[in-house]
Amino acid sequence: MEQRSGRTQEQLKYLEFAQANIARMHDAATSMKRFALAAFALGGSLARFLDEPLIILLTLIVVAGFFILDAKHLQTERAFIAIYNRVKDEPAGASASFDLTPVIPRLIPVREFASWSTWILYVPIIVILLVLWAFIDW
Repeated sequence: MEQRSGRTQEQLKYLEFAQANIARMHDAATSMKRFALAAFALGGSLARFLDEPLIILLTLIVVAGFFILDAKHLQTERAFIAIYNRVKDEPAGASASFDLTPVIPRLIPVREFASWSTWILYVPIIVILLVLWAFIDW
């Protein structure tokens, strides 16, 4: 097997596969944020235009759903990063297993809800929606 920088072609390909999954998870999380912002803008505007507070609550549910999905994607991305780091730290010349099954330790991504990449967007949106629903004279 041909080696570059001490790594076999198998190891390099395995690292590429792991990196591709990390990029895919990151892109999906970015899409979640875009959709949540679009739902927030559309729901808040439509609710004020139609004077319908129920639209705010529906928008709140949609944004909370995106918050959960985004946190789950971040959890999966971190699991793929762990795979990447494990393979990267293997000794040069070791055979690659090509096992890309992430180990996700818990069903609810508690740590990811508190991550700056999720809460800094979703918590202010949820607070604004709650304020709109509670304090605006419909």
